[in-house]
Amino acid sequence: MAKTKSLTDVQKRLKDAIGDKDFNKFKSMIDSIETSMPTTKNHYGRYMALLSKFPADKRLVYANFFIVMGGNRQGISDALSIVGHKKKLRKLM
Repeated sequence: MAKTKSLTDVQKRLKDAIGDKDFNKFKSMIDSIETSMPTTKNHYGRYMALLSKFPADKRLVYANFFIVMGGNRQGISDALSIVGHKKKLRKLM
């Protein structure tokens, strides 16, 4: 039987805010990235590909969601820098 990690308080609030379906979809994407073999430092390449699917003005919001969901903060930050985002990520956790 696979052991599942319990959600943090911040993750629970996010799940309540966006709903089970969307939360689970994004969480699955992040878990897939984090458990894959890194082809770039801190998986920034995979995060850049994921973030590029969203409108430029929403990428910072999604980046923070991905960090809350367990994504690599440095990899996500590097991906944002490469796609031209100047604002810093918020420290949510």
